[in-house]
Amino acid sequence: MKIALALQGGGAHGAYTWGVLDRLLEYPGLKVAAVSGASAGAVNAIALAEGWRLGKAEGAKDKLNAVWSAIATERAPSHLFGLPLPGANFELQHAALRHAFEWTRWMTPEQLNPLDIDPLRAVLDAQIDFEGLARAKDMHLFISATDIESRKARIFRRAEISRDVILASSCLPHLHRSVLIDGRRYWDGGLSSNPPLWPLIIDAATNHIVLVRLTGAAGKAEPLNINDIRAELEQLSFEAPLMAELSSIDAARSLARQSLMPFGRLETRLRALRLDTIGSPEWLGQLDPVSRADTASAFLAQLRERGRQAASDWLQQISAHLEAGAAS
Repeated sequence: MKIALALQGGGAHGAYTWGVLDRLLEYPGLKVAAVSGASAGAVNAIALAEGWRLGKAEGAKDKLNAVWSAIATERAPSHLFGLPLPGANFELQHAALRHAFEWTRWMTPEQLNPLDIDPLRAVLDAQIDFEGLARAKDMHLFISATDIESRKARIFRRAEISRDVILASSCLPHLHRSVLIDGRRYWDGGLSSNPPLWPLIIDAATNHIVLVRLTGAAGKAEPLNINDIRAELEQLSFEAPLMAELSSIDAARSLARQSLMPFGRLETRLRALRLDTIGSPEWLGQLDPVSRADTASAFLAQLRERGRQAASDWLQQISAHLEAGAAS
């Protein structure tokens, strides 16, 4: 089975995507033709690509495990507040994070983090050989970051991707300074393309895209207190780019299907496109929004197991589909 992966951002909730990938990589004969990512999805994408370069599926599993173990050890991104709390349960941990994040209302990243400390920088330096990855040819790689001046997404391709590109894609504006790349300053890729889908449609050597979503369920009750309102607005800001891209893809597919004969390469791809989604919107939607900064090992392990289960459920469905297609 050959697929392209689109990995959404979501801070520490990216450990859920780690679990999804960990389970998918166990599927016999799986080939990842391309991967795109934003924010935490960019971290997962670069770990997957680097591990695949070193040792195919097993190497990718090992590298994802190494990267997330290092994130838990380095305590990124909750390092600014001296968290996580050793031995604290999820409720106490998240209450402490909620209180600590109040500082971001009144302080800029320069004031809150004057030394621009980002443990993710050390994780990437230790785990990813960006020069070696740039020379590899076995997988397309697309990472998004948001150009502050133009307010548009920039999609970095494999040869352009450096440590700073991943830091830019993961740069939450209220926690970290913008990242300078080629004279331009960037913020989190999730603000503008979360994750990139069109590059996968155009360039991936497969018509089967699997989107791993970290956003919660829609249609929840109206938030009534200021903290819930802020959390919902932040959720909407990171969800909007994906919804816009999905709408544009749906419109393009509809037009492609109306053509009696597909002549163009893009039209052919759109007509053949299969876009699947793996996620647990109800469960993820129940998590405290500040848990996106909880990098305690126990919480990451819980997210990983939920992701593995969601991927197992999807694999069961897709295996039945493939078997039915082979029988017919």
